[in-house]
Amino acid sequence: MTSMLNIRDDRNPLYITLGNPYLKNTKTHRFHIYYSDKIGKALLNANTESSITENAVASGYTYNKEIGVRIVTPTNVNGNWEISSTFNIYSPLDAYGKWNIKEEISYRHAQYVDMGGSDKSMTAIRSVATWNTIRNDISLNWCPTDKMEYEILGDFTYQHSNSHHGYSSKTDAFTFLYG
Repeated sequence: MTSMLNIRDDRNPLYITLGNPYLKNTKTHRFHIYYSDKIGKALLNANTESSITENAVASGYTYNKEIGVRIVTPTNVNGNWEISSTFNIYSPLDAYGKWNIKEEISYRHAQYVDMGGSDKSMTAIRSVATWNTIRNDISLNWCPTDKMEYEILGDFTYQHSNSHHGYSSKTDAFTFLYG
């Protein structure tokens, strides 16, 4: 009589992690441009930032459905980058600076690359996800004395994400905060 060890468990697959002696060093290049000015009593700020990452490390995996084993292998990927821009203004509304308005508008685009597996393929598949975020934050501030301050604010954010990993997945999310 022979016995067999069954390592299959679809809820908790066995993970085997392998090394990769061919990994390259990861490099991230960052760029930043900033502008600030004062027009009358209003303060204006604008800024743009971006980054590009070369040879990011992703944990690519393959999955063997028959025995329930997931083999994880670190691998280099390219295509990770992001860019964002922000503009804000702060301005007093009266001569004494007791009433003030602030507004910030920003946009961010990001793309991330990863590696993943599937039940159908024994090779890791390149996965690309993108995010686009637009945000508008505005507030009205009243300072009747040096020790008291009241503020009314509203913040609206829209985020769109898109992912490709053998199938396409899109998400649109809206957030509105006030207080």
